[in-house]
Amino acid sequence: MSLIFCNVVSETIYRKYRPKDFQEVLGQKHVTQTLINELKNRRVSHAYLFSGPRGIGKTSIARILAKAVNCLRPKGGNPCNKCKICKAVNEGNLLDLIEIDAASTRGIDDIRELREKIKFPPSLSQYKVFIIDEVHMLTKEAFNALLKSLEEPPPRVIFIMCTTEIHRLPATIISRCQRFDFKKFTIEELTKRLKKITKLEKARISDKALKFISAHADGCARDAESLLQKVISLGDKNISLRETKEILGIAGTENIANFVDLVLSQKAIEAIQLVNRTLFSGFDLEVFSRQLQEYLRKILLIKLYFPQGSIKNSSLRKTSDFAEFSDEDLKKLIKQSQNFSSAKGAANFIQKISESQNDFKNPEIPQLPLEMLVVSLCKKTLPQTQKSVSPPVAIQKHTFVQPKPKITKKKSVEEEFSEILDQEESEENPKTTKKVDSVSKSEATVSKKEITNKVKTTIKIKDIRDHWPEIIDKTRTYNHSVAIFLKICNPLEIKGNKVILGCKYEFHKEKLRETKNREIIQKVLDEILSEKLSVDLKLDTDSKPLLKENQSSQKNSKKLDGLTKDALEIFGGKVVQN
Repeated sequence: MSLIFCNVVSETIYRKYRPKDFQEVLGQKHVTQTLINELKNRRVSHAYLFSGPRGIGKTSIARILAKAVNCLRPKGGNPCNKCKICKAVNEGNLLDLIEIDAASTRGIDDIRELREKIKFPPSLSQYKVFIIDEVHMLTKEAFNALLKSLEEPPPRVIFIMCTTEIHRLPATIISRCQRFDFKKFTIEELTKRLKKITKLEKARISDKALKFISAHADGCARDAESLLQKVISLGDKNISLRETKEILGIAGTENIANFVDLVLSQKAIEAIQLVNRTLFSGFDLEVFSRQLQEYLRKILLIKLYFPQGSIKNSSLRKTSDFAEFSDEDLKKLIKQSQNFSSAKGAANFIQKISESQNDFKNPEIPQLPLEMLVVSLCKKTLPQTQKSVSPPVAIQKHTFVQPKPKITKKKSVEEEFSEILDQEESEENPKTTKKVDSVSKSEATVSKKEITNKVKTTIKIKDIRDHWPEIIDKTRTYNHSVAIFLKICNPLEIKGNKVILGCKYEFHKEKLRETKNREIIQKVLDEILSEKLSVDLKLDTDSKPLLKENQSSQKNSKKLDGLTKDALEIFGGKVVQN
């Protein structure tokens, strides 16, 4: 019985069409031209450093450079790809070309082994070339060991280091290399390359589909070629844009624009339904969220470029930021940008999406982060569960006159949407929110906070003083430090529904005034006194602690000084006597 083995694994597109010389390299002219000139003049450096994002040709150019310096018949700085040296490099079996993955070979022992190899001259080539990929992954000790070789390089040795995180490299390493910064590719460059590969692969894909792939490759050639291979696997028929979106699981611009329309129109239910349809259609909602963020970024750029609102398609075409949009999609984008009065509204929208993206790390309910985003942006149109609630007892006992609101013009949907975003921003950033000085706004509405401050509570200062030991004990269950600070404070008075506490030291006042600490005190007061009270702190150097030093909520037969007791309460220790 004989077994027949069939090689069914095909070479990936990005490896199959890897450039073989500098002329085939996509873009990066500032790098390739400089290297060609050095090779022509035989002024090759001993160390090169290639930095830039992933998938843009760093390792490919490093291999081409290794071929070019050792090529037996170079042509104008380019390797011939026909001599035995070039063929050996292309086949990956040249002994004088050593490629090191610093992500897995990163220790000092590995670099010491490399230094031993450097001592031996090249066997077949003119130069021995070391390509160190992801060089930023080396340890500090490994960098120090490599530094000696870079300072005093042996003859006939060239180092080519590649990294995506140049900031992680020591300055001593960077200064000893000839550095080249690689750039991302434009959509036009990627589309042109994909067309060439499609032709060589004898596949038929529409130009719109190729442009869509290029737009979602984030300037990375390897990602674009990987996406193309996924689309080509569909078959040899004419592949349309719609089929490309379905295969890649990426929602189109139309879907994103519809979602933005629904949110701007405050149609929460329809927007949530669209999110669920997108999910069950096989699209990745995390990708959808990033697309939504990028789409709103375009709106933000429009508001920044054209604050007056007079926008034309031809004006936007002059910038590369809108290259992936068709004329129809661009008109839609311009129309939606007019719904925002300024760039601030779009910026707030983007900020809300950025916050929701952190929730995608837990994929148990993938649509929940976007649904919560919709609810937070469309809360004005959501049904209210409590339309009429009887006022608190404290408010029933005290009457107040509310000024009559002025008749104002009905707000548009866009104005209401901007108001919601501004309100969200003021709630999350109370310190940075600007105060509104408009008299008409303050007369039209009286906020709940203002009403509560005007209403007096039924609780007396004597009640708080009587319950003060109990309040401290209860506070200790939430935070020991806050309880310690309260022990040296004194309840002074009650203004409205606000309890004023006197602190002898400025440090204690500032610590208790922190939001999280005040919330603990207010919660304890509510639990013990059954009334909502706010807390404020006041510096009172003459204030004497209400709770005496020898008074402790925890029974202890041993007499301890106040500082020791505080330490025991905070750290939960016990006294050990010799």
